Amino acid sequence: MKKYLLMILMAATIFALSGCGSSSSSPAGTDEGTEEGTEAVAEEDGGQQAKEAGEVTVEIVPPDGWDKVEGSVLEVQYLKGTASFMVKPEAYTSDTLDGVVEEAKEIFSGSFDDFTVVGEPEPVTVDEKDGRRLTFTCKVSNIQMKFMYVFLFAADNTYVITFGDQASTFDSLSDDYEKILEDIRFRT
Repeated sequence: MKKYLLMILMAATIFALSGCGSSSSSPAGTDEGTEEGTEAVAEEDGGQQAKEAGEVTVEIVPPDGWDKVEGSVLEVQYLKGTASFMVKPEAYTSDTLDGVVEEAKEIFSGSFDDFTVVGEPEPVTVDEKDGRRLTFTCKVSNIQMKFMYVFLFAADNTYVITFGDQASTFDSLSDDYEKILEDIRFRT
């Protein structure tokens, strides 16, 4: 049963991260007519978050008990019991984090049964980068799931840090999720 739940969780998370109908083939916010370097992206709250051209390496040493998924197509993917977390660049089209959250909500509401946002999307800082946190519940193969997505911009891409587990056990790892967000680094 545990192996079945892990497969469902991983499939649902990768499905959701794949953009589920996002038609953009270039990274979110990419403007092919701009020079290499940085492009300032104005946030609705008046803040600035720079999108920098270049490669990104994601570095993380997760808390105890998180095992790296060997053979994963993702650079960063870990499991602990039935919970998972992963990091992946995504091709959202919005050039603001609030816009990315709205795109994601639209995609998820059309992709998951019983999609329900928990609370309001909220600002968060990850590796000195502005981010937005979206938490929601949904059903995947008749299993009630809970996810937390953190969106941020790094090296001209929109990155998504995703935490997921069964809704009944998701909150038990909230300290781990916060530690991961404190320790993760996006190196360019």
